[in-house]
Amino acid sequence: MKFKILCILLVLSGITYSANPNLIPQPKEMKIQKGDIVLTHKTSIHFSDNSLSNEADLLKKLLQPSTGFDFTVLKTNESSKIYLKLAKQSENFAHEAYKLEVGTKTIEITAADSSGFFNAFQTLLQLLPSEIYGNKIVKNKVWKIPNIQIADSPTYIWRGAMLDVSRQFYDINYLKKYINRMAAHKLNVFHLHLTDDEGWRIEIKAYPKLTETGAWRGPNEALQPAHGSGNKRYGGFYTQSELKELVQYAAERNIQILPEIDVPGHSKSIAVSYPEILCDGNDTTKSVQGVSNNVWCAGKDHNFEMLDTIIGEVAAIFPMKYIHIGGDEVNFKAWEHCSFCKKRMDENYFTKSTELQNYFISKIEKIVERHGKLMMGWNEILENSTLDKKTAVMVWTSSDEVEASIQKRHPVIISPASYFYLDMTQGIGERGHNWASILPLERLYSFKLPTDSLSNKFVLGIQGNLWSEYLDKPDYQTEYQSYPRLCALSELAWSGNQSTFSDFEKKLNNSHYDRLFSMGIHFRVPPPAVKITNGKIQYSKTLTNSKIVFSNDSTIPTKNSSLLLNNENVKSIASNPNDILLRTCFKDSLLSPTVSIVNDTVGFWSPELLSKFPTKIISLAIHPEMLSDNSSNLLIIKYMYGSAEISIRKIEIFRDDSLIYEKGYDKPFLLFSHQPQIELSLPEKCFSKTGNYRIDVESIGKNEIDSYGVILVKNSTF
Repeated sequence: MKFKILCILLVLSGITYSANPNLIPQPKEMKIQKGDIVLTHKTSIHFSDNSLSNEADLLKKLLQPSTGFDFTVLKTNESSKIYLKLAKQSENFAHEAYKLEVGTKTIEITAADSSGFFNAFQTLLQLLPSEIYGNKIVKNKVWKIPNIQIADSPTYIWRGAMLDVSRQFYDINYLKKYINRMAAHKLNVFHLHLTDDEGWRIEIKAYPKLTETGAWRGPNEALQPAHGSGNKRYGGFYTQSELKELVQYAAERNIQILPEIDVPGHSKSIAVSYPEILCDGNDTTKSVQGVSNNVWCAGKDHNFEMLDTIIGEVAAIFPMKYIHIGGDEVNFKAWEHCSFCKKRMDENYFTKSTELQNYFISKIEKIVERHGKLMMGWNEILENSTLDKKTAVMVWTSSDEVEASIQKRHPVIISPASYFYLDMTQGIGERGHNWASILPLERLYSFKLPTDSLSNKFVLGIQGNLWSEYLDKPDYQTEYQSYPRLCALSELAWSGNQSTFSDFEKKLNNSHYDRLFSMGIHFRVPPPAVKITNGKIQYSKTLTNSKIVFSNDSTIPTKNSSLLLNNENVKSIASNPNDILLRTCFKDSLLSPTVSIVNDTVGFWSPELLSKFPTKIISLAIHPEMLSDNSSNLLIIKYMYGSAEISIRKIEIFRDDSLIYEKGYDKPFLLFSHQPQIELSLPEKCFSKTGNYRIDVESIGKNEIDSYGVILVKNSTF
């Protein structure tokens, strides 16, 4: 609301939207004023208290690479170009909060702790030209900052991103780059998924085989090739000294590292290194991922002694108060066939495998606490559990489970897969998973954060998780899946549901894509939005420093392909419009996914629209006036994203309440991410007559459906 009021004030004061600095995440309070300040070789950094000397040195390091200026650091109480001021205790600054005031002669930054100053520095960098993020001196650049007043603090203390380093291995330098980019967006928790079936990535000195054997995949290794690792030895691990240095590197950037050791399932890499952890018997059942022999035996006391040693070494490396122990997707059948586990169940009068899971997790909880840490796990650990209320959960299975976990009064990290799993594909036909949802930028940003009193007490924050099964290629895929979706997550975590997606998208298009480019991030460029009107191609250019390129022979356009001109006649560039493919090209470098121009959008649906129908008939308006060619007769019902399927029994099309088309299904058609569209061949010139058109879909199942989609008509002629 404050942001909307601010926008109104800006218009009334004569400042246009283009004057908005397009900050991501959006500050809580911001007032833009006339005028600016320019950083020069004479600019110096001053501070009010000796305790701020490290912060002053850090700011100098952030500003120097691109500007080439010295930024002399001095202690003074006088007004100066950049002045760092330690907040008084009476000012009641919250942790990570800051004030930033930019005048025509002075920049004043006030905070109560190093985290607050670091966050202020990130905002200051965004106020400068995007070239500030480069690592080379930019000559003849005017380093101008608009006069502005900002008072800012985060909504959540936990603003996280997880990277799966088990299925794909990333070296320490890459992790540092990932941390730098997180820090630029005020994200403050880096969750390292260090162990899984496909690789063990952390040195444990008491158990050297974990990295001698469990860190490697290949034809001649105990772990076979997987996820694109190829016909060679693949893998690696981090030494304890490397991880300690990484922890310090992250801490200097206001980021804590959360280690995850995934047990009792997802443990193939441990089992091939130390087979004695497994159950007895000849169990050949597989996990949901299709992996056998990957579960710790819950009946062997030695296993808990081994885990005590492992967790002890992990706790000594990472100062963060939590250790993540996984606890998800355990193949219980391995326990059901084991004499040790059966004995353990009999001793404790257990009748279900879930009780044995609770026993195992409770033992791990005590081990973690014995080493001075608190336990965190995926939300399965709370099923029928008696865990300590201090134990935290990372909720991934559903939005409903977020509410259920909050009701159980444990600390909660919000991370449902259908909104925050960054391995999900961003669009139909793009690389990535789609089992939870197709996950475009808009869907992630649309997540409604809980604001009731119980949630305010127990929700620590939100996190985006990037599993790496599909990150082996191309080489930039990790960045592509992360950005700009982590930008959206950072704004949700910092600002809450303060702004609209439209406002957020404008900030990306106007400024922030430039910043990402200067950071060296190979982000996903938005594809062009193109329509046909009276036989001419039209588009509205919303992304700065971009152009639209096309091919007219069904080949994928490159950055050297022909440039599309606005209002160009379709027939002048292709004899068959079906052969035209288009992409956005950003700064003559990065290319968007490919789109075609052969379909017109004539309708849409959303959960809000679907919820309005109390019966199983979903009635959607069709707007033929939006058609380029009303003689078209191929209609496409296309799922776009969402976690739920629509089970369709019958489709009917009406004109002025008269039935003109009907199609039924003996077996319901499931419309969702794995089966995203239905194509219907309609009678010729179905839409040639004027009238009110609608499509009725008879569905099976619940009325509240998390599904978004469009109704398209394919152009047949131009």
